[in-house]
Amino acid sequence: MGAKRPEDSKKAARISLGFGAVLMTLLALPMVIFPTQMLGFMVNSPEVVAAGKWPMVLAGLAQPGFALAIVMGSSLRGAGDTVAPMVATISGVIMRLIAVLPIAFYLRSHGQAHWILTSVWIVIFLDLLYRGIFNTIVFGRGKWQLKRV
Repeated sequence: MGAKRPEDSKKAARISLGFGAVLMTLLALPMVIFPTQMLGFMVNSPEVVAAGKWPMVLAGLAQPGFALAIVMGSSLRGAGDTVAPMVATISGVIMRLIAVLPIAFYLRSHGQAHWILTSVWIVIFLDLLYRGIFNTIVFGRGKWQLKRV
């Protein structure tokens, strides 16, 4: 953007997104396909492995959305638009709190506390996907090209 070549900035963002999404997705595949074995490398407790299986799968599934959020948010910040990624992050955190707290209280009060960790990771998955989509839409609108850097 400093060289006044927004098309090159778009191209760099697309290339970065391709590399980031492919790399994070490939690295997440073992988390999705072999969650029990991955957890077994880290802990020696069957109870912890059982409790962590679905959160590990969800953490793996969240990686493409996380890549989208990171790359597109960083592309916006690099182009001088720091407000949109900040809005995505703040609103994502607020959504996490609004969603997680009632779910956790509900599960605990209904004797299903063992599902709280999984529900937290469902919300994290949705938040990262939301942030990625939000930043991508803002980037696609192109107003960042009007920023002076």
